[in-house]
Amino acid sequence: MWKLVKRFVKFVLKKFNLTIIRIYPVNSNSSNSDNIAISEEANNNEYLSIKDTKQIFFDKKSKIFILQKNIPVRLVHVGVHKNGNAGDTLLFPAIRALLQKYLAPIEFTLVNVHDVVTQELIDLINNHDGIIIGGGGLFLKDTNSNQISGWQWACPLDLLEKIRVPIVVFAVGYNRFRGQDDFDDLFKYNIELLVNKSAFFSLRNNGSIEAIKQYIDPSLHNKIFLQPCPTTLLSKFYPYEIPKNKYRNILALNIPFDRSNLRYCNQEESIFKNLAEIIKRIESEGWQVILYNNLNCDAEAAIWLRKYGKLPLQLNLQNMPPSKVIYWYNQASAVIGGRGHAQMIPFGLNIPIFSLISHDKMGWFLDDIKHPEWGEEIRSPELEDKIIHYFQSVKENEMKKQLTESQDLLWLQTINNIKKLDNFFMINNT
Repeated sequence: MWKLVKRFVKFVLKKFNLTIIRIYPVNSNSSNSDNIAISEEANNNEYLSIKDTKQIFFDKKSKIFILQKNIPVRLVHVGVHKNGNAGDTLLFPAIRALLQKYLAPIEFTLVNVHDVVTQELIDLINNHDGIIIGGGGLFLKDTNSNQISGWQWACPLDLLEKIRVPIVVFAVGYNRFRGQDDFDDLFKYNIELLVNKSAFFSLRNNGSIEAIKQYIDPSLHNKIFLQPCPTTLLSKFYPYEIPKNKYRNILALNIPFDRSNLRYCNQEESIFKNLAEIIKRIESEGWQVILYNNLNCDAEAAIWLRKYGKLPLQLNLQNMPPSKVIYWYNQASAVIGGRGHAQMIPFGLNIPIFSLISHDKMGWFLDDIKHPEWGEEIRSPELEDKIIHYFQSVKENEMKKQLTESQDLLWLQTINNIKKLDNFFMINNT
């Protein structure tokens, strides 16, 4: 049918000496509000785009057909734009997919959050309609350590002042670890200016909101909003295939090993002896336990588990493209995760979760969804009993409705926030 249409168009053009021209060109990341497409390139980077809406008009005066595309909003997206940590790999294209689908057709210019901020970059930002910063745990001092901003985006105050377009900080997390040194004084000045200049400043959990409030003037507190991480809402908007023959009784177990001294406080022996016993009990119920390593360093957990008689299969997710991260999490019927995105990604896919808490952000998320019982401190003597109770709920399918209800609350918050963004960029007022 399509071939016939193309032949007819060619015939009309030739018959009446007409020409088709294109106006308002849109790059490959531009979008319509409906049809998201995914492509993967040889280097495994994955790009999300939404197919452009096109309308054909006939200009009688010039005798040409004009193929007109939607004029996109042009935004700079500051974030992590490469495959690495499985959580970040999926997070940043998920943000773009969410905004492309529910905000407007968008042409994104991607800027790495760790790039040096120069006047040239500020000029680039000001040549767009706005800037999106986030998400992820960007408020952390030892990743991209610097004496410029004190957090991961090292934008000095004088250059931050020069940004003239709307600034949107989207679903960012306060990621300071327990026992970690506090931020330097320069962080307070930088974050206070950022909050003040932002059209929309949002953090991904209420715990982060309360933490950031300690660094800024109380007059700015009402400028901070809650915006859940888009990975917690994957089933609502992100394009992926639901497995037709999903494996049964597979538990994905994620045990983080970055900054292990801050996470485990030199108690690895007691922690992993306990975890090995938990794995044995789970396997006795007919489950297969697979270690999901969001970062390669997480494989160190296997060394400790082997010491206590358990060596589960391992799956290394680092450097996999977003679609593969989703694919592998979707193979599990239950997930026990120690990383934030080993908690949030399966939740967003409606997979029952249990959180191994070694960082405050894990508990903050569970508090926000009103299910603190879905997690326990990794050093707690009650951990084994809590996990066995969780598995009983999984087997009896008690969590499905609760997952849906919790996700619906986060989705409502997100849609309301996108309406605010619509006003800032005056998308429907032009």
